[in-house]
Amino acid sequence: GLPLSLYRECTGRDFLADHGAFVRELIRHGLAELAERGELRLSLTRQGMLLSNSVLETLFEKTHRLLD
Repeated sequence: GLPLSLYRECTGRDFLADHGAFVRELIRHGLAELAERGELRLSLTRQGMLLSNSVLETLFEKTHRLLD
């Protein structure tokens, strides 16, 4: 999974502030989970892994737009 602190280190931004709505939709559809494993991480579920390319593409596009 993605440690949310890594997003902050790379972008200087808060992951959930930037992508919270998208993350909530992923969780609602059983595609991802937020879990505290030493630190807060976003992880795809088994079902989410089947759509991982699409999920990552969406996150990269959204992040790119925020950073431009």
